[in-house]
Amino acid sequence: MVIFARVGCRYPADITSYYWLITRTFTMHILDSLLAFSAYFFIGVAMVIIFLF
Repeated sequence: MVIFARVGCRYPADITSYYWLITRTFTMHILDSLLAFSAYFFIGVAMVIIFLF
């Protein structure tokens, strides 16, 4: 709450940049988790194929 009040005292561009930073880090976290999940998924598929053949 103190951070929002301190940011609101200056000008609204700070608030928009703050929200943009939060959304950017959140989307980067989602992309990283999806990338890690796809990598583990492909490794698992490759291991299953190796064990089958």
